[in-house]
Amino acid sequence: MAVDTSAIIWEYVIPIIGAYLMAWAIHRLAGRFSDRIIGLSGYAPQGMRVPQERKNTLRELFRSAISFMAFLIATIVTLGLFIDTTTLVWTMGLFSAAFGLGARPIISDYLTGISFIFGNMFDIGDKVEILGVEGHIERISLNMVSVRSTQGELFVVPNGEVRVVRNFSRGSFSSADVTIKVDSADLAKTMDILNRFTEEASEIFPEIVRPLQVISPHGMMGKQIELMILAKVQFGKATGMRLKLLDAIYKRLADAEIELAS
Repeated sequence: MAVDTSAIIWEYVIPIIGAYLMAWAIHRLAGRFSDRIIGLSGYAPQGMRVPQERKNTLRELFRSAISFMAFLIATIVTLGLFIDTTTLVWTMGLFSAAFGLGARPIISDYLTGISFIFGNMFDIGDKVEILGVEGHIERISLNMVSVRSTQGELFVVPNGEVRVVRNFSRGSFSSADVTIKVDSADLAKTMDILNRFTEEASEIFPEIVRPLQVISPHGMMGKQIELMILAKVQFGKATGMRLKLLDAIYKRLADAEIELAS
């Protein structure tokens, strides 16, 4: 029996090519589609608008989801050319069950990625710690998160492995604790100076968000005693504030002719 090549081409080849070309075109335009979707947030009331960092995160997630759905539909359309609808439904059901058992990690990655759209664990640009890796989020997709470590390496973490996230960028404050050591003979005089400093520190340094506290971290006293000044400052400003606090404390002790112990 002669095979009608032209009929096969028009009935199968061209629809398959067309379906995947359409999926490829949607994949290429997914960024624009996601921009349009994110742009709708501009119509929200002022107090409910999405921050730019969150917009960048959702843009990547929507782009990845649109591309995934485009190729998935193209695959289903292709299978539909060879299998009737009833059989296709049964086949997809059996395939889904088998695929679910054999590719559970992959499915977990994508399901977790979908949850990132509705959750708000982290955004692109946030400083985080995931699976012991500390760095900044560079990219988020439906199946993986890219983290640039503080040493410069790029870590790609499957979404399904993301269980506990330490997000440094969501902190309400940073600790800028400083420690000094003085002779025990100068303790009373030093405490008087530090108590006065803690009362006026918030006015001198607006970065301080809670009153300073002076404690003895070890509770031990000999010829010398170690004192710690607990300081809670605006998030991300701890490094600079430690130097400012040490400088201010040193000047006050020097004016009172109190020398720091070595």
